[in-house]
Amino acid sequence: MNIENLYFPAGKIKSVFFDAAGTLFDVKDSVGEIYCSFARRYGADPNPQMIQADFVRYFSQQPPLAFERGMADIRRKELERNWWRLIVENVFAGQPIRQFDQFFDELFEYFRTGDAWRLYDDVIPTLLKLKKNGIGLGVISNFDSRLTDLLSNLGIFDLFDSVHISSCEGAAKPDPVIFISALGFHKIKPEEAIHVGDSLREDFEGAQSAGLSAVLIDRIGQNKSNYCITRLDELMNS
Repeated sequence: MNIENLYFPAGKIKSVFFDAAGTLFDVKDSVGEIYCSFARRYGADPNPQMIQADFVRYFSQQPPLAFERGMADIRRKELERNWWRLIVENVFAGQPIRQFDQFFDELFEYFRTGDAWRLYDDVIPTLLKLKKNGIGLGVISNFDSRLTDLLSNLGIFDLFDSVHISSCEGAAKPDPVIFISALGFHKIKPEEAIHVGDSLREDFEGAQSAGLSAVLIDRIGQNKSNYCITRLDELMNS
């Protein structure tokens, strides 16, 4: 069985890369609600909507979550934690959080678990069908090293041939470097790959700048462009 459609012209595509959060899975509740549920254990009673708004604001102000390739694992993990800790410190500035170090540790580790996230129902069927067709699979994500544990906890790590994480690759999407690194691992040319993600700038434009075909996923259906899908299984059905 061969996939031949708009996204898979006959025999051309050898690998499909996926973004992680927002594409394969998403938080079960809002980040604001999760942050507040942990903060209440430590003496605070913040407003989830305000915490969500502050999270979005401070997250957008952070530098790319990308550190020098080849650095010691313990140092990289320290930098990852510090990157997230600064956001949490800013979000909860002025809040009466007791034992902030313990609060942050528990919050940070929670997002490593499957309890914090929900896997979209189209993910496993799509990945299995692509693998059945001999398509290589990879993840390209602006995440940190917790992603490998998270993918395992969600039951999909073993379905991928590679996982490329910005904090380990020294570059974050839309930087072409992280896409080129993934292509090199799979030993393919840019025109032999598709990247699928939910960010127009980081995923769609980033992939195109590296020479890959790109597909934007908009699960709420606001974007009606012909390069946009609302479910991953549309990759095969178009």
